[in-house]
Amino acid sequence: MTKDITIRKQSDRILEQAEALVVETEEQYADGTALLGNIRKASASVKEETEAVTRPLLEALNHERDRFRPILTAIGDAERLVKQKLLTYFNARQKKADAAAAELERKVAAGKLKPETALKRAEAIQAPSRSVIGSGSSGALSEVRKVRRVYIRDPLQVPREYFVVDEVRVRRDALAGKEIPGVEVVTENTIAGINV
Repeated sequence: MTKDITIRKQSDRILEQAEALVVETEEQYADGTALLGNIRKASASVKEETEAVTRPLLEALNHERDRFRPILTAIGDAERLVKQKLLTYFNARQKKADAAAAELERKVAAGKLKPETALKRAEAIQAPSRSVIGSGSSGALSEVRKVRRVYIRDPLQVPREYFVVDEVRVRRDALAGKEIPGVEVVTENTIAGINV
């Protein structure tokens, strides 16, 4: 705990020095460079301390995730399989109910069935339930919902405005000297702090 307080005080002191820094002369420029070196040393020290605490925790976390991953994968596969089977059953029942309703409509349109009789028969058609409570004491509930999904059937027909630029690849190729329309390589100054 006292090390945390020391590190906090050190970071506060460095921030105060950075805020107070004025660079208008060569001497102040050198002072700023020295301060930058102190900042980098403090940053490395804090990162080292952080790693000393977090690395074992991350290793333990990764170990536990690896231990449970096969179990969770199997459970996920089982869930997908059951959902697929429930949906297949629901869709088959829905298709059968829709066909029966369409047949009634066809008979009414052809004059083979009175509308009142068709209405009574339509009420008797067993459409599948969208919500089902699990059997026994499972306390589970399954519900069929309508969702809108988007599938890209032909990527060549999708307008360009929907494509994202691979900035990493553009940067790599441009810096390697490849000419890319719409891309410019500019040389700019930046400060690199180097501890010697």
